[in-house]
Amino acid sequence: MTIEYIELPVPHIIVRNVFSEEDVERVWKELDFLTCSEKMLSPAESRSAKENGMILKNNHAIFLEDVYRDPKFSDIFKATRKVFSKEFFDEVCSKNPIFEWMKQVNNESFLVSYYDNNNSYLPHKDNSVYTILVNFYKEPKAFTGGDLTLGNIDYKIPLENNRMIIFPSWAKHGVTPVKFIKDYPPFSGMGRYTLSTFFYIHNIIPDDNNRSR
Repeated sequence: MTIEYIELPVPHIIVRNVFSEEDVERVWKELDFLTCSEKMLSPAESRSAKENGMILKNNHAIFLEDVYRDPKFSDIFKATRKVFSKEFFDEVCSKNPIFEWMKQVNNESFLVSYYDNNNSYLPHKDNSVYTILVNFYKEPKAFTGGDLTLGNIDYKIPLENNRMIIFPSWAKHGVTPVKFIKDYPPFSGMGRYTLSTFFYIHNIIPDDNNRSR
């Protein structure tokens, strides 16, 4: 695992080889299990970002908390939690004070997105505090595109397998169109996957019995 900090156009962290080979194998088994029309939701059903009432994404996705009563039964969740150690966050926070709020995070959500042929996501902002993305695709890669735009549409982060990107959720970001090199049926699994973790900070108001006296 290597951690790289980039300042412009938006402060962001890139972590390569983020999951172990063993965890990658388990993650793929879960992705194959989830990739079908009966499980993955349309953009309208999966809390898509909107602008002037228009849905900005064209992919299918599913929140892990909607699949599992307890996320610990998900290998995707467990692989991600292994990365999120105290030492990892200490190093990320040391890169720029903008990441300091990670130490205050008290809620999170996990989304698995699948980009099939001609799928994309127009530039948008998330309603969380931090957005963390991990990308996967089957090799050899069966498509072009699928790169991440961040901060502005001219800054592109080329797609890489098993790579994590961390940035503040107020930063506009999008995904360039995925174009298959040859024909595959829908939900073939040959497209682009994103494992998204959204970090939130929710105020906790104690009840009368727990207030300081």
